[in-house]
This record gives sequence, C-alpha cells and structure tokens, in this order.
Amino acid sequence: MPVLLSTSTPSTPPSDRLSFWEQIKGYKTLCPLSHHFTFNATMENSRITKYVAKCIEKFIQSPPEKVLDLGGGVGANTLALSAGGAYVTIIDKSNPLLKQVKKARKIAKIPADQIRIIHNDITKINSYGTNYGLIIAVDLFPYLAPKALEPTMRKIYKSLCEGGILVGTISTTSSIAEEMQPLMRKMGHHIYDGDQTFVRRFLEESGLSVQKIHARDLDDGGGFEFEAKKISPFLNPPPVEHNIAFAADKCVQKYIEHPPTTVLDLASGVGNNSLPMAKKGAFVTVIEKEKKLLHQLGLRCEKEKIPQEQIRRIYNNITGMESFGNNYDLVIAINILGYLPEYTLTDTMLKIFTCMRKGGILIATLPTNESLEQGLVELSERMNQQIYQDGEPFIRNLIQASGLTVKKIEKRSPEDGGGFVFEARKTVRLGDSE
Repeated sequence: MPVLLSTSTPSTPPSDRLSFWEQIKGYKTLCPLSHHFTFNATMENSRITKYVAKCIEKFIQSPPEKVLDLGGGVGANTLALSAGGAYVTIIDKSNPLLKQVKKARKIAKIPADQIRIIHNDITKINSYGTNYGLIIAVDLFPYLAPKALEPTMRKIYKSLCEGGILVGTISTTSSIAEEMQPLMRKMGHHIYDGDQTFVRRFLEESGLSVQKIHARDLDDGGGFEFEAKKISPFLNPPPVEHNIAFAADKCVQKYIEHPPTTVLDLASGVGNNSLPMAKKGAFVTVIEKEKKLLHQLGLRCEKEKIPQEQIRRIYNNITGMESFGNNYDLVIAINILGYLPEYTLTDTMLKIFTCMRKGGILIATLPTNESLEQGLVELSERMNQQIYQDGEPFIRNLIQASGLTVKKIEKRSPEDGGGFVFEARKTVRLGDSE
C-alpha cells in the first residue's frame, strides 16, 4: 500500500514543473547501432527459443487469445506464445528479421493465420489494432527516441483490452551499472534518470495500473522489467436514464438547496453532485476525462432544460492541467483523489487551493487503511485506487499542507463508498500570512 511520507511540499519538485512527457522529450535522441551495420538475421529455431524473454515465460502455457509483439525481432516471444495457442501480431521495421520469423513459423509448423506479420515502424504506424490481452514491449522502449515514448504508450493503451497486460522493459540510471552506461548509449540505448519511481510514473502517466517492477540481470539485458494492467475506474457507465435517478453524495446534499454561486466538480462523472446545484442556479464547471460520461451529462442537462451557460464542461485529465480556474465558492472532489497517482496528490491539492476564493469550501473523499473494511481494501486496490496509511492524521496533514483549514473529517459508511469524507476552508489567499 502506498504511503505518502510528507505533504509539506509537492511530490514533484518546483523545478520539475514541466509535465512528465515534456521532461522525457528533453532527453537527447541517440543513434541506434543498427544504423552502422547490417544484422545477420539467419538463425536456427533452436537458437531463437533461447531468446524468449523471462518476463513472458509465465504466459507461454496459457497465453491470452490475442497478443501483440512490438519490435518483435526474430520472433522468439511470438513463436513461443503462438505455439501455446495465441494469435500473435508481430510488428517490426526490420524486413530481414521478419523473414526469419516466417521461416521459423514454417519450421515449427505453426498455422499461418496464427502469426500476423507487419513490416512497419511502430512510431509511424497510426494504430496497432485493438483488444489485445497481452502486449509485449521487451527491449523496445530503450531504443525509441524519447519524444516517441508518449505517442507509443498512448497507442498501446488503446490497443489493450480491459484487463489486458503490458509486459516490457525500460532502463534507468539505477538499473544499469555506471561503467556500462557509456557503451550502452553508444549502442543507441536510452537510459533515463531515476529508479523504480520513474518506471512507475511512466506506466501510470500512460493510464496503466502497475502490477510488478523489478530489476533485470545484465545478462538478460539489464534495466527494469514490468507488468502493467489496463483498468478503468469507471467500467461501462449505466445509461443516462439510470443515472438520473442517482442521488447526490450525502456529503454535498446540504449545499444543494441553497448552493453557492460558483462550483467546481472534479472528475464529475455524469454530474450527480453538480447538476442539482446548477438546477438551483449555481454556475458549475465540471472537469472529466471520460468523454462518454461528459456526453451523458450533456444529455441530462438537455432533459432537465438547464441552460448551457449554467454548466461548463471541460474534457481533460486533472493531473495534466496547470490550473482549474479561480474564485470558486465550492470545490467537489468526491471519489477522485484516491484514483490519482500517488505522486500527484499534493500537487492537485495545491491547484485546488489556488482555484478557491477566500472563504471557499472543499468537499472531498480519500480512502485510508483504517477507514475501509478489509474486503473493501482489496476491492479498492483491484480498482486501481490508492489506499493511504495513518487515517485521519494523514488527511489532516494533507489539508493543512495545502494551505486549507480543516472543518470536518469523518468516516463514510461502506454503503456510501467508505474512506474518509472531509471539508476544508480557504481562510487565506496565496501569499497571505496567517
């Protein structure tokens, strides 16, 4: 379970205010060694099987039905998984290597329809396909230009089915011996600053849930190998007519009858909390990263005849926004803070502080280990929710470190979602002294 040790400063240092992907693009692109010589792809099948990555061995006996092997080379992983019954798509920009895959498939007597071979550059192809249960990216990311990492991960995310697994490798300065780094860089191997924290952020910034990260032996290629799963916090949202019957969260109901003038609803979903306030005259801004949910909110507004200027809808991920606006009387952050990557929590709270007017109120929820029954802890973790330690003291520290004053902290019942619900007030402006 993640533990946030301190909330006195943002988890991302002030000098590190560029987005994660912007920082990645700042790395120098290295020239791959393959630019300087021609690789001899001729290899016996018995030798090919020796190159099966250890991190995919557990998938070989019972692989998912549909697998994608990116930068698959001579097809060691592809052949092993297809022999286990998977239908594998392999993409590589080296024609000699893919010819070796075709030859090896015939020798192994694997049906032609079980291995789909695509000769292309994965950084230039628009889509890798859809609904893959497993995507392999072993010894791939270190050889991509840094600026290509974000679009590649975006395509990978779209290609995975819900619950699909990405298995891959990436290198950081802590995972490669210092004396080996100059040689590996000469070979076009990009090595990023950091340790497992970098790898975790790389995956979480791509929308994936980290399952495993550990160092590889240098004999296996070095760096870190990882598994990450595609898990959406909101699976198959109900039709809009069902959502209309949903009540607002109990903790915001007292504001509905006489709402404040301006309201911000973070990760608003279909607007169960903010739409009733708009009906009562509040001017509401909602921020939501799921288009389907925003569309349903729009349909609800039409059905309830709420003027468009009453609800401003913003399609965005709150962790990627520099600002949420300003002068809000009420900010709602129900069932969202727990789903943020751990390292973004404090920074998000500071953005909330900045967007509130003096006297404004924040209502939010956050799960901690002592506020959830064991069954709910396990369920929450499977839904990719962070569970923080130390309970009420942790939340109080988080609120105060964000510049806010605690009004109330109390446990929510399991029926209401569990965790803690809290209210906090902005009593000073940024830069004011107490």
